[in-house]
Amino acid sequence: MSVDTYLARKNVSGYQRLREADLQVLVAPMLSRQAATLRVNVGRFLFWRSLRVEAEPREDHFHGPTCRH
Repeated sequence: MSVDTYLARKNVSGYQRLREADLQVLVAPMLSRQAATLRVNVGRFLFWRSLRVEAEPREDHFHGPTCRH
């Protein structure tokens, strides 16, 4: 998963916004179109936060770029 925390001067108007307490998650347009459901889980332990995003695809898999190794 890619996480970008520096959003200054970036156009995020096409992103869907999910809010949980004081956390805001921006969902890419492709992901919001191809996912049947998105679940955002936020956990806390002392000073640390954990974030888990689960996406269930509409089809049997997501279509996207292929990575060659």
